[in-house]
Amino acid sequence: MASPTTRSTRSTPRPSTTGCSTTTGSARSSGGAWARDGDALVGFVNVPWDGGVHAFVLDTMVATDARHRGIGVGLIEAAVGACRERGGLEWLHVDHDEDLRPFYEDACGFTPTPAGLIELS
Repeated sequence: MASPTTRSTRSTPRPSTTGCSTTTGSARSSGGAWARDGDALVGFVNVPWDGGVHAFVLDTMVATDARHRGIGVGLIEAAVGACRERGGLEWLHVDHDEDLRPFYEDACGFTPTPAGLIELS
């Protein structure tokens, strides 16, 4: 199996990790990143923003048979790098379940912070 590449939602994707883009379809989206192994999509992450200084990591997904190969970390690195490149953003947020703490905090470098939550259902 070939080594997966991570690409961005840029109009001209690069063949390496490039992250999110400001050229995607929504006024409130910084874009996303995806990883392919050949023609197969093996991972993606969405990165919306609030129109101000905050962007948010949502839906980080890696195919079950592609996990533990660094793809998820590569997707987050792509999002971080491209959001820095975009400019104007000061914070990249993520909410995660406790079992994902080693991934987001240890592997990806997010700092734990207190957050509030209201159940809507």
